[in-house]
Amino acid sequence: MSSPLSSTLTLSNSEPDHYSLESRRTISRMLTSDEELTCSIYATICALKIEIHWFYIGCTKCFKKVNQYFNPETEESEADKFTCDTCQKIVISTISRYQVHVKTKDETGTTSFLLFDKEVIQLINKLPYELLEQQVQFNRRSELPPEIQTLENRQFVFTIYKPSTTKNFRPTTFKVVKITNGEYVD
Repeated sequence: MSSPLSSTLTLSNSEPDHYSLESRRTISRMLTSDEELTCSIYATICALKIEIHWFYIGCTKCFKKVNQYFNPETEESEADKFTCDTCQKIVISTISRYQVHVKTKDETGTTSFLLFDKEVIQLINKLPYELLEQQVQFNRRSELPPEIQTLENRQFVFTIYKPSTTKNFRPTTFKVVKITNGEYVD
């Protein structure tokens, strides 16, 4: 029986359930490829990007980031209303969600990955609102929560999505679609 920390989580937007050793790449090989691909990389989180917020406020329907609603009649922002550009609606109910930016390294290079809710919850077993409540309670709003800091210097197999690239477009951060503890993907 596996613990919640070591269980494997497959996100609904990832296509196959498992990625074989054939899809395994090094950071260098992934970065030099121009093709769109989903691949697995065994790497270490060498730094947490603390200059970028570790969470965002999202729409409860599409989970995309929402913005504070600006009322054109009063020309003021309304604290209890938000706009969702994806749903094209004014929303009142929102949800806090993880977006943790990490710098990773393997023996061939470094790159940045972006972990969202399911991956971070899998690793630290806490919801974003729990960490936000702790930060308010202990007046640590500007600090990175210690639970997230524990990810630094840990090794994982990151299954990432990399869009195709051109000479004019080379992404610098890649979305993690699956993460596992250990050297091999199930």
